Amino acid sequence: MKIYIHLIKTLLLTIVMILIQDASLAQQNAHVLGPSENQIDSLQHRFSIETSDRLRMGMARELGLFYTEADQDTAIYFADIQLQLARSLGERLWEGDAHRRLGYLTYTQGRYSESFSHISEALILFTDASTERQVWEPGRLSLAGTPEVARLSGLALTYHIRALLYLQISNTAEQRAHNRKTIEISEKIGDNAIASLAYSNLGQSYIEEYPDSARIYIGIALEKGESVGYRRYRGNDLRYMGMAHEALNDFDSAEKYYLEAIAENREANNIWYLGRAYYRLARINQLTGDTTRALENARNSYEVAGSTNNLADISEAALLLSTLYEQLNDTDNAYYYLKQSQTALENLQKEEQVRRTSDLQFAEQLRLRDVEEVQARSQAQLRMNALMGVLFTITVVAFLMYRNYRQQQAANKKLENTLDNLKAAQDQLIQQEKLASLGQLTAGIAHEIKNPLNFVNNFSEVSDEMIDEALEELGKTNQDEHTAETATILADIKANLAKIHQHGTRADSIVKSMLEHSRGGSGKKEPSDFNGILKEFTNLSFHGMRASKKPINVDLQYHLDESINDVQLIAEDFSRVIINLCNNAFDAMREKQGSEHNSAGYEPKLTIRTHQTDKTVVVEFEDNGPGIPQEMKNKILEPFYTTKKGTEGTGLGLSITNDIVKAHGGDIRIETEAGLFTRFIITLPSNTTS
Repeated sequence: MKIYIHLIKTLLLTIVMILIQDASLAQQNAHVLGPSENQIDSLQHRFSIETSDRLRMGMARELGLFYTEADQDTAIYFADIQLQLARSLGERLWEGDAHRRLGYLTYTQGRYSESFSHISEALILFTDASTERQVWEPGRLSLAGTPEVARLSGLALTYHIRALLYLQISNTAEQRAHNRKTIEISEKIGDNAIASLAYSNLGQSYIEEYPDSARIYIGIALEKGESVGYRRYRGNDLRYMGMAHEALNDFDSAEKYYLEAIAENREANNIWYLGRAYYRLARINQLTGDTTRALENARNSYEVAGSTNNLADISEAALLLSTLYEQLNDTDNAYYYLKQSQTALENLQKEEQVRRTSDLQFAEQLRLRDVEEVQARSQAQLRMNALMGVLFTITVVAFLMYRNYRQQQAANKKLENTLDNLKAAQDQLIQQEKLASLGQLTAGIAHEIKNPLNFVNNFSEVSDEMIDEALEELGKTNQDEHTAETATILADIKANLAKIHQHGTRADSIVKSMLEHSRGGSGKKEPSDFNGILKEFTNLSFHGMRASKKPINVDLQYHLDESINDVQLIAEDFSRVIINLCNNAFDAMREKQGSEHNSAGYEPKLTIRTHQTDKTVVVEFEDNGPGIPQEMKNKILEPFYTTKKGTEGTGLGLSITNDIVKAHGGDIRIETEAGLFTRFIITLPSNTTS
């Protein structure tokens, strides 16, 4: 009889587990998404009557995931239940998952110190491989469903949230480093949903300084999320993409992305991001002079922000409404919304005063964590010193004797090095000053040219439309010899206008490239992972090419000298060198692949090699494209000289590359053979640090 009762209990437990899986695991990406809206009522009812602690823990996680963006207080309530149940059951991975989600939820509420505490606890649990033992239902914590992948999924998401925390103290370097850790782990376990979060956050960090790079990263995020049907934050990614286009003054594309963001956020019930998408769209409407639509979208932003009591968003939306009504001379509404903005701002400042203490605690926690890590390293070093004490003493004595013997030689050598470094510094300073002066001049000229150039392009389009209208009206009149002659003249004028617009567009692209040429980085060299930067920005250029209208398959091969340590670089500038050379290589190989004389067995290949000598680091970019004719080889690095056909190139990419390499104290050489290959060889001073 007892056996039968046990079998019945087991069967019922299995049925309940299947029902829960129907509510969440049946969906793709359930480990980060949770149940759908039409399943939530049934799940809440089962949670209220369930007696099994493990099943309640699983249901609490599902319910918390559902409310993450819609109702954060409710989400925190269920995450706390999951945490307590996981502790009582000894489920350490589930405990880490609860800490990780509480870290994100408290972060969104501005409780950064509390968020950091939860994230620290999650890191301790997820970095300990022993947490993989005896895990209940690991498939609900990861995509693959194994304990190891469940732990790594949690670790990747924890690094992502820690990156968000570093954003709050404006530590962009650590923010990007933690996002890259998330990308590395998520790609290792094949989880595109998690990778999309990190690529999105990485792209957002580049919007203001490098909007082109931001577009590529956010595009990868959208692509990876779409590949697995993960759309929870797609609306926010689309908003970021719109902001990148807005930074590039491409308002039409920005408006399109903001409209898509609004639709996606409504579909996913992400109210928090919906109001911000409306606000960005209203700003675009204001910039383009569409005051009616700007008012409508600003009101929507204000109402959504009010529904979530988001004081910062309420203040921004109300201030925009006040400005718009002031433009319409509606002083009553302008004053009303100005007061609403000020009230929200005052309340926000009161909250900020309370938060400021929490932020100081958060910063202190980060400092103490760094101090603990330094102390741990110091203790390990002290133990090593104790073991090596006798040998150290002997070494010191020998070193002192050797130093006395070599003192004069060392002094002479140091003087020579100092003179060499001074000369190199002078050369680089002269080059940088020339680039800065040229950049200022170029930027000024380009800005002055751009306005009349816009008029040329715009009026050529308008004139073209007017000729079409004239031809249409002419067709309605009685046809005679003079009418036909007039139509012929108008057709000739229309063709001339097409040429004017074509070459005006060409000139506009050159002006944009001149502005790009004039934009420089921080000018500060820092120790940088040379091989790592090469891989990262080569892959960035490759993904950008693959996402373009004319993608090709390219075999990327790396032959990197692993003995190369950190090199002193202006990383943001040198990344442009890598992207420019890779983009040129892809264009050349695409041209060869599409050539009529191309052999059927041609396979595009880009090879990147690095090696170092005593004083230099060398990197080579070699493609098997059509090569460069010898008569063009000596001119290829000159500004505005290009081998590309028609309006495809501006001739500034390699000029920028050459200037950046010279500013680093290096040089660039070109080796090529027509029809076989092109090889760019960059030599830089090593200045390596071990």
